[in-house]
Amino acid sequence: MENLRTAYSIKEAALSAGLSERNVHQLALQGAIASVKIGRRRLITPQALHAFLSKHTQPAIDPAKLAREILANEKPKKVTKA
Repeated sequence: MENLRTAYSIKEAALSAGLSERNVHQLALQGAIASVKIGRRRLITPQALHAFLSKHTQPAIDPAKLAREILANEKPKKVTKA
């Protein structure tokens, strides 16, 4: 069944994102994750959590491209005769 929640508590957002509650709370206080404070509760919308995670997602590394870059940056080794 589809999730009908319009906002998560800090704990729920942390569980959903696989982060610690403390980390999510600090990110919300800093404004890195958009949140709303209602009374003593701080809530995070699924859209705000998704936006934060999307912004901080790094692209996958192509192993073949990485190998080519490493090989291109290697300096040739000098061969010395003993």
